[in-house]
Amino acid sequence: MYELLSDLGVWLTSGEQWAGPDGIAHRLAEHLQYSLIATLVAAAIALPVGLLIGHTGRGAFLAINLSSFGRALPTVGLVVLVFLASGLSMTPVYVALVALAVPAVVTNTYAGMTAVDPDVKDAARGQGMRAHQVLLQVELPRGCP
Repeated sequence: MYELLSDLGVWLTSGEQWAGPDGIAHRLAEHLQYSLIATLVAAAIALPVGLLIGHTGRGAFLAINLSSFGRALPTVGLVVLVFLASGLSMTPVYVALVALAVPAVVTNTYAGMTAVDPDVKDAARGQGMRAHQVLLQVELPRGCP
C-alpha cells in the first residue's frame, strides 16, 4: 500500500504529467468544459419544466417521474446507444451527462417552488399580481434563493 501511494506521489509531482495536451491541467480543463456545457444544457431543459410544474402544480407527478427515468438509465448503455446513432464524437458523453443532470434540476426546482408559503402567493394575487408576476417576483426569489 505504501509503495502504491509513493508511486502515485511520484507520478503526480512529475513535470511530464502536467505538460502538453495529455497533461493533467489540460485534461482537467476539458472535464470542466464538458461538465459546464452539460449543466447549462440540463438547466435550459429542466428549469422551465420545474418552474412550470412548481407554479401551476399540474403535471408534477408525470414530469418528475419522466425526468427521473434518466437516473434509471444505465449510463454506459446510453453512451453506447448514442454512439451507435451518432458515431465517434463527444455527443454520447454530453447526452449521458445531460440525462443524469436533468432529474436533479427538475426535482430541486419543483421542491423550491413548492416550498414557497401559499399565503405569500395568495397575498401577491390579492394585490393584483398576474400569474407570471407571481412566478417571477414572488415564487422565484423565495423558492430559489
